[in-house]
Order: sequence, then C-alpha cells, then structure tokens
Amino acid sequence: MVTILGLNLGKNYDDISSGVEVAGVPCRPVENLYKAAVEIVCETGFSDSIRTGEVEVTINNGIHATSEEKFSYVVSIKQWNSIQILVFIKYIACVTSCAFKLWAFSNFV
Repeated sequence: MVTILGLNLGKNYDDISSGVEVAGVPCRPVENLYKAAVEIVCETGFSDSIRTGEVEVTINNGIHATSEEKFSYVVSIKQWNSIQILVFIKYIACVTSCAFKLWAFSNFV
C-alpha cells in the first residue's frame, strides 16, 4: 500500500480511480480510504523487474502531478517461493505504507 498526500487530488474517487502509477506500474486506489482532494491510498501492482520512479497521479480533468520522491521496487515477489515470501513479510512487518506528497494545481469549482 502506498499513501499519497497532497492538495487538489480530485474531488471524488472517480477523478483518480484509474490515474495512479508508482514507478510506471499501475496502483489501484482503495475507494473507502480515499479522502477527497488530500489523500489517496492505493495498492501497488507487481513489477516484473527492479525499478525506481516517481509516483504519478492524473486526475480526470487532465491535471497531472509527479512526486519529487522516488519509489523503488527492489524485489520481484513473483519470482519468490512461499517460504521466501513469509520471511520477507516478517522482515517488513513493521512497515505498512509509504507516504508521498503531491500537489496537483488546479481550480476545483
């Protein structure tokens, strides 16, 4: 899960429902965790490779915002077996989300 904090991040869920990417990988916003205009929580997709990139949000009205911070996919979990995944989950159990700040500048009337 990735938490995106900012300003003018859509007036409603439909504004951002298909416009979030993390390092070029689609990130599915969680509707019941969306806070209009200020917070998006999304589930990252799987990366088929190690990659680093920005968090990008495109709002339905055409406004596009890109984070200054970078997000990194460091391990492709698809390639792990179940024992490796359990060890990894125990290792990162205390880390539940990453926060990024974005500001999409627009006039929402």
